[in-house]
Amino acid sequence: MWPAKCEGEGAKLVAACDALCEALAVVGCAIDGGKDSLSMAARVGDELVKAPGTLVLSAYAPCPDVSKVLSPDFKGPSARTGCTKIVYVRMGSSLKMSRLGGSALAQVLRQVGECFSLSALANSFFHYDMVCLHVDFCFCNWLTSRWLNK
Repeated sequence: MWPAKCEGEGAKLVAACDALCEALAVVGCAIDGGKDSLSMAARVGDELVKAPGTLVLSAYAPCPDVSKVLSPDFKGPSARTGCTKIVYVRMGSSLKMSRLGGSALAQVLRQVGECFSLSALANSFFHYDMVCLHVDFCFCNWLTSRWLNK
């Protein structure tokens, strides 16, 4: 969603899309669509109020075994394992890269500040890919050890 009809915003949208394409190439992922609301501005009295530029996307991946997945939500203990594990994984490559950006939480906490650097996007995706590989490795080893210790 982007106020692309406002002066200078079209170029920002193109730059954001270019950075996104570069970042997706790093992790070998493709997207097949998104939301295209380009009239994200309104005149209030004499003032033009623009929504912050936002790229909204969805990605899909194969899941060969749905019994071996991780999800970002909390669940109660399962009958099979009898326990729940909560793991915090910092996704940014440094504390400065673990920003909330234009999130709703940042807005509520009045912490909306500088925009995320487009030049850092590909590096963030690379770091994200590495984190996912490590989490997957640890999860697979945990599943294997639980299976072997039955």
